[in-house]
Amino acid sequence: MIRTNAMKTLVISLMALGTLAATPAQADTLEIQGSATAGATSNTFGPSTDTAYVGDGTSSVDLAGNYASADAWGNSHGTYRSSSYGEGYFDSTATFHRTLSIINSNAYATQYTMNFFIYYGALNINGYTTGTASYDLNINKVSGATTSLFASGATLDASGSVVQTGQTLDGAGTGGPGADHSYAWNGTNISRDLGILDAGGMMTINFDLVTTARGILPSGSGLCGVAAAPAAAALTVVDPAFQCASIYASLGDPGDIEPDTLMPLNAVFGITGTPANPIPLPGTLSLVGVGLAALGLARRRH
Repeated sequence: MIRTNAMKTLVISLMALGTLAATPAQADTLEIQGSATAGATSNTFGPSTDTAYVGDGTSSVDLAGNYASADAWGNSHGTYRSSSYGEGYFDSTATFHRTLSIINSNAYATQYTMNFFIYYGALNINGYTTGTASYDLNINKVSGATTSLFASGATLDASGSVVQTGQTLDGAGTGGPGADHSYAWNGTNISRDLGILDAGGMMTINFDLVTTARGILPSGSGLCGVAAAPAAAALTVVDPAFQCASIYASLGDPGDIEPDTLMPLNAVFGITGTPANPIPLPGTLSLVGVGLAALGLARRRH
């Protein structure tokens, strides 16, 4: 019976080695800003910074009917969004930035991994001959040097052509009839090895998302809610495809999720850590020693 108890002690000690906490300490900073210019009228928002939740937006409209809007938001669970829109002659930009500092608070070197969800979204141009919609997403690690973990971007022009840079997101493709052009994608889960941090070490993850929408359209032609000028002696023909022309760019969760609401089940975000060195530290060796000593004592008594 004594021997059995000693063996249990050894097993418990070894199990303790396998359950060492490698959870990183984190310092999270969220920041948003943007601008919306319609004709000569311009408004901005931000920069706004917080550690749990940020969200804001702005819009501009002029007497000719030019319109622009921009908004961005994000929270500490990993949800985020950047969106730009406009009609007529406009320029709209929205940005979301996240700085995540990972601090190895363990007493041993730790291997870290990042899981992240790149949200679905779309670029759309309707009824323009000159205009662009784009997104630019970059995730970088800073630990001494700067290393790119993920990069993806795309620009859609008024002809329906797309220039893709970096990684193509899952399900990405073009579509749209006539003067309506679009480029859309599905959600993409990514996982990246962040490398090893020594005890007390720190690294920073920078997440930058920018969406832009820019359009040039004559005042009064194709603006939503603005009647087109009548034809002058049959010399001017208003193309119906230019009625309510618009340009749109968005990437992120469309629902404005507050800090106390968790991400959707398929939207993975997290930093995980595991001991990088399989050799036990002195403090953990003592656990094994206790078990081995108990086992030896049991054998002598037996």
